[in-house]
Amino acid sequence: MKLKMNQQKDVCTLSIAGAVDAKSYTVLRAGLTQLLKSGKNRIIIDMAEVDAIDPTAIKDMCQLDSLARELAGQIVLSGLSPILRKHVSTLNPPPTIQILAHSDEALKVILSGQKPASEAMLPADIATELKSLRLRVREVDELRRRVLEVENQTDSSKMREENALLKGQVEKLEGHVMNLLLANRDAGSVIDWKERYKLLEDQIADLVGPVAGSPPAGK
Repeated sequence: MKLKMNQQKDVCTLSIAGAVDAKSYTVLRAGLTQLLKSGKNRIIIDMAEVDAIDPTAIKDMCQLDSLARELAGQIVLSGLSPILRKHVSTLNPPPTIQILAHSDEALKVILSGQKPASEAMLPADIATELKSLRLRVREVDELRRRVLEVENQTDSSKMREENALLKGQVEKLEGHVMNLLLANRDAGSVIDWKERYKLLEDQIADLVGPVAGSPPAGK
């Protein structure tokens, strides 16, 4: 499997060539996970030059797409050959990830900013909490920007200490965000999900302060 990446606006396109088996997919999955952790959650996987793909890879991409959608992003597959499309269509359960004929079409769909259908079906209180979570994701981006600013300034001891502190905050906050999303996907009920959300929200508040609109601790 060969892998190439390019970016247009804020959409990343991963072009794959060759066969995607279980072993080579671990490399692709690592790349997709890294993109999501870095805030790049609008992704096209171009498979125009793929001649075979492991079914478990498609199923895992569906899970990563759900993760991206919860961060207001999306993962789209494009360019599958008629044989591969037929093969994918027979999977049980059917794949939930969107599959389009060409990467240009996929780019237009992602850039259109259409609200994911899965989010439109969420209860109002959870949709509100997801909006709050996205604010946290933007805070991660802001912390990352501050890290870069510090790195570009004079290399003094104080700035090195601030840089190390900010990097630590970014890593912890990214970990909390990913854990929260996984808890959302695996929670058995809305109540269970909200309890996990509250626990992680308290932990995140210790790093960057309370969420806007959240009640003070202990009330």
